[in-house]
Formats: sequence, structure tokens, C-alpha cells
Amino acid sequence: MSKRKSRLFTRPIYIKTINKRVDMSIKSEFCKNFKTKPKSTLRRIGLELEFPTVTSAGNAINYNVVRSLFAYLKKTSWTTHMDEGTNEVVSAEKNISESKGRFGYENDVISTDVGYCTIEVSLTPEIDLKTLENHWNLLKNIIVQFLNSHNSYLLGYGVQPLSLPSKKLIANKGRYIFFEQDSMNRFIDQKMGVDLHVFATSAANQCHIDIYKDEAIRAVNICNGLSPLITVLTANAPIWAGKLDTEWIDVREIFWDKSWSNRVNQTGIPDTFSSYNDYVNRLCEFRPLMVKRNGEYIKILDCRTFGEYLKKGSTNKGETVSGKFVDLKASTSDINFHAGFAWWNVRLSPSHGTIEFRVSGQQPQNAILSVPALALGIIENLDEAEKLYGKFNHNDWQKLRFDTLRHGFGAKINNISVIPLVKDLLAISEKGLKSRGLKEEVYLNEFIKRYKSRKNPADNAIEIYKKKGMDALVKELHIK
Repeated sequence: MSKRKSRLFTRPIYIKTINKRVDMSIKSEFCKNFKTKPKSTLRRIGLELEFPTVTSAGNAINYNVVRSLFAYLKKTSWTTHMDEGTNEVVSAEKNISESKGRFGYENDVISTDVGYCTIEVSLTPEIDLKTLENHWNLLKNIIVQFLNSHNSYLLGYGVQPLSLPSKKLIANKGRYIFFEQDSMNRFIDQKMGVDLHVFATSAANQCHIDIYKDEAIRAVNICNGLSPLITVLTANAPIWAGKLDTEWIDVREIFWDKSWSNRVNQTGIPDTFSSYNDYVNRLCEFRPLMVKRNGEYIKILDCRTFGEYLKKGSTNKGETVSGKFVDLKASTSDINFHAGFAWWNVRLSPSHGTIEFRVSGQQPQNAILSVPALALGIIENLDEAEKLYGKFNHNDWQKLRFDTLRHGFGAKINNISVIPLVKDLLAISEKGLKSRGLKEEVYLNEFIKRYKSRKNPADNAIEIYKKKGMDALVKELHIK
């Protein structure tokens, strides 16, 4: 690795900046939705599915298609929502399932991600994977039927295959003005925009799983450590901007490091956490971005860290999306919104009382439920997952992340092949799923096939692209 890359991936030393009184009140707010583990209730699973959305030729769709989608949903009894900064419709919600979720998360949401050409589908949590699959199929059919009538398609892939990252692909949401102001030009040519705009082309398969108070910190350490093994199975973004990437087989995940090079402590695999206090303090060391007040995003001004913002209390200054300067009073509840700026492979979601797996790019159609299945099985078998994690130190797992993003099944940790470790991870997850007694282990079958063939979706994509070209690859990736 070059000296420049070494600096890029160096994580800063954490400096405590908030006093004990503030720390304890913030910790209490952060922890309140992580409940005591019940004796009989099954964990719920929620999905956040992002899909590159393209024309029949594989280019990013026109923005008018997205606007038409929201208009169509509104006509079919979905409630649409406008962005406070741009006054454009940016999402639609409706309860498709009978599930009521947890902590008020009761409606399915169809929206766009950073890019208007990335359609995001957020499902209310379900009690089991089969119900979750049926739930997803209902939503998928609504979206696919509409897109087909516009010669447009969702892709089971982790990145836009043809369209270049640029400012013109950004969703018309006011909050991204603040992200753009924070972004740099170390990765993206200034003619195309800023580094943030690369996320207009990316798409992830993310899941939320109930996590309980006495296991959350342990779980987030273990799952972050083991996340490179998940990458081995799910890597799915080797071709982007119309060509094969010569270094990364999952360029979507490395976007975090290259596009937030001024926030490396907020991406990838964090150092281990010793307690809730440590987790909250780590969040408080981030440079502040924004808070939300009555549906409006307000940029935090004149603070070096989020901890400093909390400490200043009622004397903060802010700026609205429209550029108006306002007085801004810090609230303990701001920690829950701010926690969403921890873009780690695995993180805690205090608003929902869940652990969120974020490492996987979007999957081909036959494996969309495989990602939450693998994650759920790990959480249900945390003791054995911890034994696997304990075979190497945390720094080794952090280093492995980059090797798996380059080499997939060919990666090594301390000069040892990851292949037997992937086998162990699958066995751990399978045992965890079997303990639920719902036969959910069937959702691991696609990953087991990948393990046996030593091929992940990135390997398959490269093979199709080299033999048959981009048109064949895009056709293969269509969600039907």
C-alpha cells in the first residue's frame, strides 16, 4: 500500500471532550430502546434494500421516472412526503404487512437513497424470514410492475454499472447540501462534483435485528470483526463507470473510505468498544454534521466535535437548508439521530433498539434474504461467533477487510486462507437459525453454494462481463 493510502486509512486517536454528567445523560438516552432480553419472544428482522435503477441499456434512469413512481404510489393510497429543503416528493409510505414493527416503525417506505437513481425499500420488521420474504415480494411486485411500464429495472447489484458518479444524480433532498459542503475532491474529479456524489451510484442490502441491552456492545464488536467474512460471500460490485475495476471486487464498500477520507473514524471496522459509555464517547468524537428539528435539518456551526455541541447546550448556532442562521439548543435525543452518521460495517441503532448490518452490497434476486439470514443466525449464536472472532485479534480483522474487498475467497488473514473461516461462519449461523425452530436455515443455501464453488456474485459478474459484455451483465442482474 502506498504512503498516501496508508494515511487515508489511518484512524485518529480518540480524545474525550464531554464531561461525566453529560456523558451519563447521553448514555441513558442512547440505551433506552435496548430492552432486557425476553424469555420467549423471537427477534424481529427489518430490511433496508437499495437497488440501482437503470434503463434497458443499463444507464441510470431519468429523474422523471422517479417522480412518476411517487405520483403512481400516491394514486394507489400511499402517503407521500415532501423534502423540507426542496419541496419535492422524496418518499412514500404505507403498511403492506400486518406487522407493526417496534418503537413506532410501522410503515413500509419507498424512497430514493443518495442518488435519485437508487430506489430504497425499507420494510417494517417481521418475526421470521419467511414472512419477511413474502413481505418483500409484495413490495417488489409493486415497484417492478411500475418500472417495467417505463422500460426501467431494479438491479440486484451493488453499484450503478454504467453511469458515472456526479452531482446531477443526487436525489433532490435538502440534507445533501450539508453533506456536499463537508465533502472533498480526493476521489471524484471536481468537474463531476464532490466525493459524496459517488454514493449516488451505490446500493446496499442492510438489515436490522433486535438486540438486547446486555449483549449489544459484545455483539457489535464481534460482528464488526467478522464482517470481512460476510464480504467474501456477498461482494458484488466489481464493474462500475462502464469498466472493470482493477483493484476492488466490491468497490461500493471502499467508497466509504475514499469518499469520506476526512471522516475515516466513521467508516469501516471501528476499534472495539469497552462499554456503552465508550460507544457514546466515540460518537461524540465525530465532527458534527446536523440535527433535525420538527422535520427540518439544521447544520451545526462552530463546533469541533459533537461532544462540544452537546456541552455548549443552549448556546449553539445552526444553519437551515435555506441558509438561515438560527439559535440551536442541544438535546439529549440528538445522539440517536447523530448515531446514524456512524457508517461502520455494523452499528447499533438506538432509535430502534437494533443492531444494523451494513457491509453487504445488494444481492442477486435469489439471495436478497440470505443477508439477513446470515446476520440473524450469527446473533442467535453469539457465543460460537465470539469463539471464531477470538481466533485473531481485532487489528487482524480490520486488515482483512481490505483483502476481502480485493480478493474475496482468495483473501488471507495472517497468511491463513479465509475459506475455512467462511465455512465456520456459515455453520455458526445455521446453528443459530435452527435454534429458532422455524426452518429458516434454508435461506443460507445460496451462500453455501457460493462457499462450495468458491465464487461470489462479483466473480460471476466479472465472468459474464468478460465473456459477453455489459448488456449481458445488466440483463442478468434484472430483478423480476
